[in-house]
Formats: sequence, structure tokens, C-alpha cells
Amino acid sequence: MKIPVDIVPLRGAEVIMTCIIKAQDVTQPADSFNGFKIMLTCDSATKGALYKNPSNVYGTFDWQEFSIMAAIPRDASNGQLSIGFQGCGGTAWLEDVRITIVHPAPVRPAIDPQAPPLVRNHVPMRGVTTPPIYRVKDFPDLATWKVNVARWMMAPGKDAKTMSVIDYDAWLESAFLKLDQALADARANSQKLVIDLHGPPGGRDADGNLRMLFDESLGNQFVRVWAKIAARYKGNDAVFAYGIVNEPVQTGYVPEGLPDWLELQSKAAYVVRHIDPDTPILIASDGFDSPESFDWMPLLDIPKVIYEAHMYYPHSFTHQGVKKPLGGVGGDPIVTYPGTMNGSASGPSLNKDVLRAFLQPVRDFQRSYRAQIYIGEFSAVRWAPGAAQYLQDVTDILEEYGWDWSYHAFREAEGWDLECENLPYDLKLGVQAKTPPTACRSCAPPSVKIRVRIKSRTRYNGQMCRRFRCSANSLQHNI
Repeated sequence: MKIPVDIVPLRGAEVIMTCIIKAQDVTQPADSFNGFKIMLTCDSATKGALYKNPSNVYGTFDWQEFSIMAAIPRDASNGQLSIGFQGCGGTAWLEDVRITIVHPAPVRPAIDPQAPPLVRNHVPMRGVTTPPIYRVKDFPDLATWKVNVARWMMAPGKDAKTMSVIDYDAWLESAFLKLDQALADARANSQKLVIDLHGPPGGRDADGNLRMLFDESLGNQFVRVWAKIAARYKGNDAVFAYGIVNEPVQTGYVPEGLPDWLELQSKAAYVVRHIDPDTPILIASDGFDSPESFDWMPLLDIPKVIYEAHMYYPHSFTHQGVKKPLGGVGGDPIVTYPGTMNGSASGPSLNKDVLRAFLQPVRDFQRSYRAQIYIGEFSAVRWAPGAAQYLQDVTDILEEYGWDWSYHAFREAEGWDLECENLPYDLKLGVQAKTPPTACRSCAPPSVKIRVRIKSRTRYNGQMCRRFRCSANSLQHNI
């Protein structure tokens, strides 16, 4: 079932789609994004098709609210809602579907095309992400790559969701000891570290949301953690920046009175800045550090902030064979760079211009506000055909724009390891390369009842009010 949506008033905004669903015996699909679906879609010449729907909608449950956030491209067209079942069967009821503008398209300072390039307050930072494992050889080896920054990913070894406050604090103290060693080695090799709080208190829920956004005690603990970090490492010349949080995600409203994904980062950043006035602070964008979120990202009134995004676009190329087998029936298509997005001869183009267009929201933000940018992660699995050219093109763009960056990842998962040969395709086992990673060296410099409304904060006229009934085997509607 497809219902048209007037997408024009939503262009350039972040929206939230909410709905109420009841389900009976909806079978669990193989993929979390399938199941009973209410999906917002639109087309974009610059960013390709948008597909956004709540995930993990299956089982038997009474009326529950589901929501999903979406950044609507500025050139969005052909908006619609798609409703039904995918990869499952059962019965579901749906009502009160709403699309609400959360962050409207911003009005920003005009970009001055004659403005001189932004001058960084530091030397260009080029490096890698690294797991929080202290190894004596790592930093000397990175020095041979001419790396001058490493993003140290601090995360509990166990799922943060299961950790009490006492357990998390105990882990943090042990993590400090490893970080102290790493900082000493980094300093000895003329390198600096980003202290990246990769695993914040509470971890994530099944949809990737940071649980601390929905639990006041976890949010308060998060701020206390950053007060500890800033107090311990204030004045340490081997620290490049504090990475407040890794890849924030908020797919729905937070409880009234609690800070959202940006407000909580800002709260922690203010505490850090009060303790340490000098070390740069990294603020991450919503949607797993999505470049698209910079369409409406505001400029924060906090000194020495650098804005962080991650670059894994398109996933069909960078993550092929990660979640599903590579090729074959039911597997990921083999996507070559340059080529097409889906690997077919008739698919949308995939080339350097497409990568540049995807990063354009970050570039516009940088130029409007004269802001500093850090790409904290970018990568492509080693077996992706054309991965070296993809990495070369991405780093060429980052260098052209004057952005700091770190490749993901150094001696972490072998799928991303530059020290392994491209083949064979194997998620866990790579073959050690006989020559150094040249790409790194060269870059181192059912039944359904529906009521649909679309509104903004100042509600505008709804478009539709229809009722539908459907099951997994048939689909009917009455208007």
C-alpha cells in the first residue's frame, strides 16, 4: 500500500515519523529492518532514494508507539508512505501516523565565495582509529605511516547495557591506565590521541538509540564521566581532542525534560570546557555521525569545538559482505568503485562526484560558519572491488576541504585492516600483506487502520485521513 506525501514543505529538515502499532503473531524476519513496515520514502537526485521505517516490528503486542527520524534532502521529490509486510506474516493494526518537523532547514550566514581558506588552529591531523588495546609496537609502526593522530576508542569489553554505575566506573578506571600508556607512546612518536568515548553509559537499545538519552540517571553519569576525563587529562599535550560521544542515534522523542542527542553532548562539553579551557572538543552529528545531519546542524556557542562526521557511503559498497554473504541468492551484491550503487549496469552512478555530493552538507556548514571539521571514521571493506581508489578519492576530498581525518581502523577487525591483502573474502581471517599499505602511506600526508497527518511545530494542514485494512495475503483499502 502506498500513500502520497507532499514532501516539498519538509525539504532540508529533520523530521520524525511516529505511529501507533498493535501486532498479533507477526513472524520475526531475517533482517531487523523488515517485518511490519510503515516506511517514509522519497527520491533525491543528489543523494538517491531515502527509505526510513521503524525496525524490529514483529511479535504480539498491544498498542505501542514507534518512531523514526529522517533527514529530508533539499531536492526531495516523490514522497510517499509504504505500508505492509516484508519478510514476515501475521496481523497488525496501525493508526495515528504523524510526520513532524523537528529541526527545520536552517537559515545560515551566506557563503562568501571569495573568503580565504579556513586556517586551522593546529597542524593537519591525519591518522587512524584504534581499539583501546595497548600494544608496544603500534605507535612506532604508525610513525612509519606518517600518522600523527589516533582516535582511541574507549568502550567496555562487556555490553554497557548490563553495567551498573559501579561497574562502569570500575571499567573507566582500568581504561585510564591503558590510555595513560598509549598517550606516553603517542608522545614519544610525535603523535596525539583523540579520546573517543566509544561506549557511553547505558549503551544502545535494539534500534541503535543511546539509552542515556531516555534515562536521566545514565545521562547524568555520562556528564560525570566527562568531568573525570577532563580533570585527569587537562594539559596533557598528547591529547588532540575529546570525542564526546561516538555515533549518536535518537530515533524518537526523548522524555519531556531530558536533553536530546545534541543537548546532552553540549551539556557534557560545557562541563569539560569549564575544567579544561584549551583542549578541542568534538561534537558528533546525529544518525551515526551522518554527513546528512549537517543540513540542519547548528553552530554551538562553545569555544574550540570541532564538528565530527563519519563517511561510509554508500553502505552498499563500503559494507558489502559484512552483514550478509557476498554475492549469491540472498547475499549482498558485488559493488565496484567506480561503478554503480547496486552493482547493476543500470544502477545509479557511483564515483567521486557522488561522494562529494554526499559530503556537501558538511562542506556547506563549514563554509557558512567557518567551522573546523573532523572525519572521525571512513573506510571500505578490504575485499570491495576498487576499495583503494575509493579511499584515495575520499582522502583527496578531505584534503581539498582542509578536514582532519582518521581511517577506520588500525589492527581492529580484519575486514578493515590495511595490513591485510584484499582477498580472500573472510570476515575474521585476513592474509597479512607482504608490502606496506600504500593507500594509507600516500594519503597520510495483518489488519490495518490508519490515520495519517503531517504537521510541523506550528501545525499545517493535514493531507490525508484514510482507513485501510490489510493482511499478509491481501491488501484492500477504502477511501
